[in-house]
Amino acid sequence: MRSPARAALLAVVAALAALVFASPALAHVKVSGTNARQGGYGVLTFSVPNESDSNAVVELRVFLPQDTPIYVVDTASMPGWTAILTEKPLPSPQTDNNGTVHNNFVSEVHWIADNPQAAIPPKQFGQFLLYAGPLPNRNALPLPAEQTYSDGRKVNWNDDPFAGPPQPGHPAPVLKLGSGATDLDIFTTTETVQNNTPLWPAIVALAVASAALLIGCASLVLLRRKNKNTVVAPQE
Repeated sequence: MRSPARAALLAVVAALAALVFASPALAHVKVSGTNARQGGYGVLTFSVPNESDSNAVVELRVFLPQDTPIYVVDTASMPGWTAILTEKPLPSPQTDNNGTVHNNFVSEVHWIADNPQAAIPPKQFGQFLLYAGPLPNRNALPLPAEQTYSDGRKVNWNDDPFAGPPQPGHPAPVLKLGSGATDLDIFTTTETVQNNTPLWPAIVALAVASAALLIGCASLVLLRRKNKNTVVAPQE
């Protein structure tokens, strides 16, 4: 049978665990697409939050799919940042819908801040844009990313975004793709698959965990006071 003190201690530990696991769900690297359709070309926007209290974000790497190669990638002009494209050879030349023959595909896009002033400061976020295509014929495209801070720490957003529950701590950004590429139809998605889960459960979890933590701490204090005030009668 559990003693009241042990029960109170477990409540405190559970509350701390809830705080630890609930917090990461509040901010992820995300990707959204404009005119992003299967087999077509679109603009991809990566939103990168800085969750550090003291270090800036100085690099971002995005890894494009190997099994469904993307031939055309153009990065948007971003003052203070340099974008580097890594290409790999295709097993055989491929012809896109426009009749252009491609011998290589883009496997990685790497953004690097040119100076400290251009880096993303703490508690702010940056957006990185690229034009890419042809996009794969699938409904959702995971695009793993690597975020580097000014102190050298790297955060890899490469967990399986479709795993869970519970949701992984660092899910890869996922791009939603509409079906059927057309020239006139504009398809815009503003959230990734992992961000479809509303923020209110995480906020509620934080509130409940905080309340449980306070109750647990109060229980421990009361138990200690009770033990001090208890007088043991002498045996006759």
